[in-house]
Amino acid sequence: MNFSVLPGEYAIYRLDPSSAIPDSVVAADLFHIFKSDEELSILVPDDIEVGSDKVEQGWSGLKIAGPLNFATVGIMAEFSGILADAGISLLAVSTFDTDYLFVKSESLTLCAEKLRTAGHTLLE
Repeated sequence: MNFSVLPGEYAIYRLDPSSAIPDSVVAADLFHIFKSDEELSILVPDDIEVGSDKVEQGWSGLKIAGPLNFATVGIMAEFSGILADAGISLLAVSTFDTDYLFVKSESLTLCAEKLRTAGHTLLE
């Protein structure tokens, strides 16, 4: 599989599920929102303030080149297995067209190296 590194760093926020989504979030070039009855999680570029004291900053993103077919099995398992074997934790986000992996920024170089060693191609 081919993958690329997203520019910049990202943060993930946890809010109360009844919280409003700030306008600055939906104005971002890339964001991810997930809501359940227990929480509202928002992933955005680090420079966007969401207004929560529950935040995990310093994430870097990888995009798996797509579009991917829904019938394709094991893409996330392949990538997450490689990273798990290297001791790298991740945050996975899937969209209609592709998958994204977010790793702590200090692990990005090792992450890309491990994926390339496993036969995946880093697109520049």
